[in-house]
Amino acid sequence: ASDVVTRAQPIVGFLGRFGTAGFTAEQPATYFAVGAKVNFAIDRTYGVIVQASCFDANGKKTRTMQVEEFSKVDDQWMLAACSVLDEASRDADLLRITEAALGERLGPQTFEPATLTTPATQPAHFKKL
Repeated sequence: ASDVVTRAQPIVGFLGRFGTAGFTAEQPATYFAVGAKVNFAIDRTYGVIVQASCFDANGKKTRTMQVEEFSKVDDQWMLAACSVLDEASRDADLLRITEAALGERLGPQTFEPATLTTPATQPAHFKKL
């Protein structure tokens, strides 16, 4: 049986702002508008992001990502569940991870744009979270 932890640790916050450098015209303006910002909450004990909130250029919160659960597989802590909330519509999505392949090595070609339409080789050794 694996250990499961929900977030109840002290956190520290960071604020990131988007400028114009490094962003292309193909990227959605709602995500990367000049003046938009992202507020990150990082768990002080484990040093991982546990929440991220996006704000538009007017300071209005647009979406929030929240880590819901961590799970321990062997000696490694993994993200087990996270939610994303659209602040305008109040629509929410939950990503629940049920298995992980630990120790797998993916070749660099896995992430090349030309290979993204080709099905990836499935890892052989999945473990339940």
